[in-house]
Amino acid sequence: MEQIKLIYIDDKIDPVISKHLSMYHKDDVEVGYDEVKFDLGSGYESLIRDSRVNGANVIFIDSQLFQNSTASNGKYTGEQFKLILKKIFPYIEVIVITQNEIREEFTSTIAKYNPKNGQSADEYYREVLYKPIDEAINRICEYRAIVSDLKADSDTGYIIDKINNSLDGIDTYDELKKSDIDNIVELFKKLQENLDGGL
Repeated sequence: MEQIKLIYIDDKIDPVISKHLSMYHKDDVEVGYDEVKFDLGSGYESLIRDSRVNGANVIFIDSQLFQNSTASNGKYTGEQFKLILKKIFPYIEVIVITQNEIREEFTSTIAKYNPKNGQSADEYYREVLYKPIDEAINRICEYRAIVSDLKADSDTGYIIDKINNSLDGIDTYDELKKSDIDNIVELFKKLQENLDGGL
């Protein structure tokens, strides 16, 4: 059975969001849920170092989290943090919850509840939270399946192990040789070909 770690990060944990994320379930997937209350005096580095965050598969984060921060290392939106996190942990799926207008190309962003829309917060989050989680989990399971298939190729064993560790939230910051980087480039080409072939 697939195992997925779902994390919600906010400086003020919204009890309705928390309730629906903790209730989320998917057939044939064991979903673990946790929350990280962000300290506004901290920067994004503290989150990246947090084992709950770097060990997650799907992260929900408030867009204004770092903009409210008093940290000296700059202010970021949740969307910008998502990009930073993707650079370090490319297989963590990040979904941003925002009060801002959502640009059409931001498919992993959902609007924060607005009482003016006529629904209760409970009804609204029940309606909007589960689809992006389903889609994120499907992508993670797809990557895992491709990595499992590629493990049979002994020439890519080392690289596959590194990708598998990344999928499992195991951080490896060791330096890569040029040949390792070349192998990674080739492997990602294979992954992309497999993904494109499945469309």
